[in-house]
Amino acid sequence: YLIFFVPILSFIYISSDLLFYFFLFLFFFFFFFFFFFQAEDGIRDAQESRGLGDVYKRQVSTQSTGLYTSCMRAATLTKRLAHTASRQGRVLELAAKSEAVLRVPTHVISPEQFKADRFQQLLRDMEATMVKHDALGLAAPQVREPVRMFVWRRSDDQSVGVVANPEVMGASEEELLDWEGCLSLPEYDRLGGVPVQRPVAVMVRYQDGEGQVRTEQLEGWDARVFLHEADHLDGVLMTDIERDHRKKRSRSQT
Repeated sequence: YLIFFVPILSFIYISSDLLFYFFLFLFFFFFFFFFFFQAEDGIRDAQESRGLGDVYKRQVSTQSTGLYTSCMRAATLTKRLAHTASRQGRVLELAAKSEAVLRVPTHVISPEQFKADRFQQLLRDMEATMVKHDALGLAAPQVREPVRMFVWRRSDDQSVGVVANPEVMGASEEELLDWEGCLSLPEYDRLGGVPVQRPVAVMVRYQDGEGQVRTEQLEGWDARVFLHEADHLDGVLMTDIERDHRKKRSRSQT
């Protein structure tokens, strides 16, 4: 307030023109000095506010981007895990021996089915199920799929093969009695299996997992496993084969 009143008082009480102009000069000097710094402070505050706003915006933008990126990474990871799990296959539930699917003939797989994603997924699931149970083979009816297909292990290198639409073209006259087990009949595993008589060698034709036709001559354990799984596709269990052979032996003895 002194800045405003001093010139007025000088004008009233001071008669000297020199002092009047001197105080007038001081008035305008302090006046512009005061408002200049006030304006500068206001500009600085505004800039700082705007700067803080920009920083805040950048922080919010960064946080939003980080959250979005995290969500996308989580979604991608979930998809990858799902895809990996899908590629590895799921362990399927086995059909009980009393279920009708084990007793009915299965359907031939068409060329279109070989290309279907569901068919390829079923192959992976069956392989995973067979490995889980440490089995030598697994037919589709055993996992409630009535199609002519099974997966199996070869005796030489334990590699897993896919057999679809199998046909037995010929079999040796020589047969061998050996013990077999079956995932559909776990109660017999505790007894050491079931004695089943089968040809020691067979000529077979089938389609692999890609639908390519293959012809092979199988011998020994490979022939036995192939025939065992092929029987499943016709609704026949190893106990049926064993019972038929027992009846034949009993008839031949009488």
